[in-house]
Amino acid sequence: MSVFSDFDFAPADSVGAGAPNFTRNACTAASALTLGGLGVMSVALTATIAPAQTLAVCGVGAGLAFAGQRQADGKAILPFGSKPEAVAVTPVAETV
Repeated sequence: MSVFSDFDFAPADSVGAGAPNFTRNACTAASALTLGGLGVMSVALTATIAPAQTLAVCGVGAGLAFAGQRQADGKAILPFGSKPEAVAVTPVAETV
């Protein structure tokens, strides 16, 4: 007779949650390895992304400082895409 047609088979013969491989120690070890791997991946991802974030923040800061300096000089904030700036000529009085 087949296992599927017999109602008197032992639960140990089945495969799944009742299998002998799923002991408390095996599940604890598997969860510890999974969480440890997740921690290593998190550190690796942070080490990869942190330099890019640092460069981006420095670039934004430099751009803002550049725009502020141009505005303080009375120029347009963006040096490209706008009309050329007129240079103000102040007459100089001749000294005698």
